[in-house]
Amino acid sequence: MNDELKKNGRMETWLAGGLIIVVAALTYGILIPQLGFYRDDWYMLWAGQSPGGLTAITRLFLTDRPLIGWVYALIFKFIGTNVLWWQLFGLVLKILTGLSALWLLRLIWPGKRLETLSAALLFVLYPGFYQQPVAATFCIDLLGLNAIICSMALTVLAVKTTNRVLKVLYILAAMLLGLVNLGLYEATIGLEVVRWALVWWMTHEGGQNQPQPVNPESPTKKTTILSSVRPLWNNPGSRTGWNNPGFRTGLLALSPYLLMLAGFLYWRLFIFTSVRRATSVSVLLSDYASNPLLSFVQILIGYLKDLFETIVLAWFVPFYQFTAGGRFNNFILALGVAVGVLILIGGYAFWYRRHATELMGTFHLASETSGADLRSFVWIGLIGVLIPSAVIDLLGRNVLFSNQWDRYTTQSMLGVAVLVSGCIFYFLRAPARWPVIMGLVFLAVMTQVHSAAEYARFWDYERGLVWQLSWRTPGFQPGTTLIVSLPEGYHLAEEYEIWGPVNMAFYPAQPMQVTGQVPTDRTVLDLKDKTLDKRSLRNINVRRDYGKPLIISMPSVNSCFHVLDGQHPALPFFEGSQIKDIASYSNIKLLDLSARPVQPAASIFGEEPPHSWCYYYQQIELALQSGKFGAASTLADKAIQEGLKASDQTEWLAIVEAYASTNQIDKLNTAAGQIDKDLRKSICLQQAQITLTTQTPYAGLVHAALCIGG
Repeated sequence: MNDELKKNGRMETWLAGGLIIVVAALTYGILIPQLGFYRDDWYMLWAGQSPGGLTAITRLFLTDRPLIGWVYALIFKFIGTNVLWWQLFGLVLKILTGLSALWLLRLIWPGKRLETLSAALLFVLYPGFYQQPVAATFCIDLLGLNAIICSMALTVLAVKTTNRVLKVLYILAAMLLGLVNLGLYEATIGLEVVRWALVWWMTHEGGQNQPQPVNPESPTKKTTILSSVRPLWNNPGSRTGWNNPGFRTGLLALSPYLLMLAGFLYWRLFIFTSVRRATSVSVLLSDYASNPLLSFVQILIGYLKDLFETIVLAWFVPFYQFTAGGRFNNFILALGVAVGVLILIGGYAFWYRRHATELMGTFHLASETSGADLRSFVWIGLIGVLIPSAVIDLLGRNVLFSNQWDRYTTQSMLGVAVLVSGCIFYFLRAPARWPVIMGLVFLAVMTQVHSAAEYARFWDYERGLVWQLSWRTPGFQPGTTLIVSLPEGYHLAEEYEIWGPVNMAFYPAQPMQVTGQVPTDRTVLDLKDKTLDKRSLRNINVRRDYGKPLIISMPSVNSCFHVLDGQHPALPFFEGSQIKDIASYSNIKLLDLSARPVQPAASIFGEEPPHSWCYYYQQIELALQSGKFGAASTLADKAIQEGLKASDQTEWLAIVEAYASTNQIDKLNTAAGQIDKDLRKSICLQQAQITLTTQTPYAGLVHAALCIGG
């Protein structure tokens, strides 16, 4: 009988772990082949492949978090710039966070198998953080989470074991992992308070949270959450303060970690000086001291708002945002994955129900009767949200379910999962528990798959920029400043999202040849003044010369990338106002037509896209600028023969010019007729102030076809 019980127990553990692995792999892995690099990934990747190599990576983070640089350098040494490997690495780390959470929770509550698995699933799927596709950046956060969760698990083992050698080893390993977490991201310091709560629980209630033989006929004493949180110094029947054995035991168990924390804080506050404003404690304190009352009110309001968003709104707002404005095929994909995940969880629940009595033997499942001890789930989970969130707000950060700012929920994810799971099992009766859990899992999976689908589409545009530029030109004049605009909803946020991929594609393993900028309201002023802007980005020297601008725009999701010619503007009606204001400054002569053609690395940018309309559009533009008019005409013929058409009618101008350059009047007029009459008028007005003598030899024919004929 005992062998059968052990066999079932091992089987359940494998099933629970396997469920986390498969659920996470389905949710986060199904779109991995379509995902790429994003946002902050680029400056680290560019530094790694630059002449500085791994040293350049370590230099990036010397100003705020040196450990990150060493960790990135180690990872980069093995993965390099391979996009697929970075995505798989991020997925593995995500799965490990779920498994480490399950390990920790079952060490604390070994009799609560359903509750701990529920919490681990909600943690690994938590929809309040949906930037998993930004794998190269957020692998650091996932490494930190794994470190602190495993550190807390080792702390629990150290409290439980009576073997002194093992106790010392557990403590040393826990301290090391705790320091790794703090070194990677000091803002997670609030999770150390969760460690204190767990030690308190183990030293004061440890024997009570083990599964105990229960007589179903005996009455169960009613307990409440508040009654379980007895002050550390006031255990019934014991002395108070230092004379309380429980107090001494808890303080002794915590002392190594308090020492570790004190050592880190001393280094961070008094030895290491952060020169980056966002992570400088002195700058933060100075800001607060300038207006203490206002700062207090702002922090308090922001804190309360963030708590509500992190605990409650995270399950609903991102889901609504993605599904309300998402694409139908994304919805169907997300729905299919969510249903598959629910079926897997249902299969586990069915197996568990059939083997529950055998599994626990004479131990009756507390979760199936009174919910005893689940109050500890609630208050420990609450601590895991209240304290880490408070630290983030004190550091001047806030949770926003928008581009990039959902990252400030990561330190509270485990606390939310434990709190929500505890509330479900404590406050709801058995029939109502699983529908609620399944509902939250459904919302979470739908959100995460939708997010991955949006990032996959974003990657299509980001890598499309590189590939289309490689079709359009073999290179750029040194010092060119690329100003790039993507369609609404997919705008680039930082300049390194431009110069990172372009330099890696056109000038791999070389010093920076071109810089970049995203268009802003003040860009036109810089272009007008030909500003020379020098800045240091994490020890990368960037020199933006607004006297050498090349403006590239993708006006809509159906457009190709347009390399604008300020002396030959042709903007669609739907072009953004910022690009319309600066288009005339774009200098197409900054394209280096004499350079050797490049082939972007497939390991970074994926395989070359099919040669559809945009390929021919870019090749025709290149042939026209190079004076190869016959080649341009041949390319135009081939595009038309293959039935390719431009969704953005301004792109037909390339066909018009190709036929004009070879004096093919009939084809010229036919191509011009593909452009809407009003758009032709608009193009003519854009070019009205440019004299024919400053344009190409065939400009008169183009002008006649667009502005006089039809």
